[in-house]
Amino acid sequence: MQYKVSKLIGPVGAEKGWEGIEETNRVELRNDSEEIRVNIDREEAEIYIQGGGSVILIRENKIARLANKVKGKIKTGDKIWLLSQEAESEFNKNIRENFEGATIVIEIPGEEVEKKQEIFVKERAFFQERNNKSVNLILGLVVFLLLIVGTFLGYQKRTEAEQKKKFEEIKSGVEEKIKEIEGVRTLNIETALELARNAESITNNAGVAEKRYFQELAELRNKITEIKKSLGGENTEYEVAYDTSLIKEGEDLFKGMAVGGGVAYLWSQSLGQVNAVDPNLKSMEKIRNF
Repeated sequence: MQYKVSKLIGPVGAEKGWEGIEETNRVELRNDSEEIRVNIDREEAEIYIQGGGSVILIRENKIARLANKVKGKIKTGDKIWLLSQEAESEFNKNIRENFEGATIVIEIPGEEVEKKQEIFVKERAFFQERNNKSVNLILGLVVFLLLIVGTFLGYQKRTEAEQKKKFEEIKSGVEEKIKEIEGVRTLNIETALELARNAESITNNAGVAEKRYFQELAELRNKITEIKKSLGGENTEYEVAYDTSLIKEGEDLFKGMAVGGGVAYLWSQSLGQVNAVDPNLKSMEKIRNF
């Protein structure tokens, strides 16, 4: 049976050498010449008294003095007092604490107390388990979020590295082609044009670098376009100085021409006329027949 032991040794009791001893199934109060002992075996208690002092049982608010070598049943809620002579006198004066003498109190916990303790222990274990689950859940979420963030940052870093590497390859390739163009443009325009087209193809296959280095790629493409134009590889609009469609063509159609005042005079024997052609006005007029 479970029980609780409280040792109340006052100054007088200590002076007379009283001490409390608690061992398995045995509780005793003693000094050099006296001994008060209670042996507890399951639900039975056996009293042993040598010298002065006494053992008192309180059960359901009733007080009973237990004789030496008596043996009997104990119940939950019982209190057994082991009292020295000084403490016994104080006990009879209704003193239950702060004894001058020496006493030991053995309390047999009530069933209700045991149940409350059991419920408290279970509830505490439940709350600890629930708190542990909550902590583990929070830690799990934190670790998961850190994993996501780390994965995203790692992916972003790898993507930026790939974009930079691709752009550097494109820039290096285009610059190399431009050097080759400058080396051959005065010798072979067709070869220079082919090199320019190759450089253009490099910029058109930018891949992952297109989004991050769009502006830089646009500048390279414009530079290649200008080179192609300078080599005659792009359509170029030229200013029209004279419209030769105004001059009639034919075999031996015009036999002579004279120019004066910005006007060309054409003589045709077969047509029997002289025509005046003004390139600025884009006009032709027959001025004389013969």
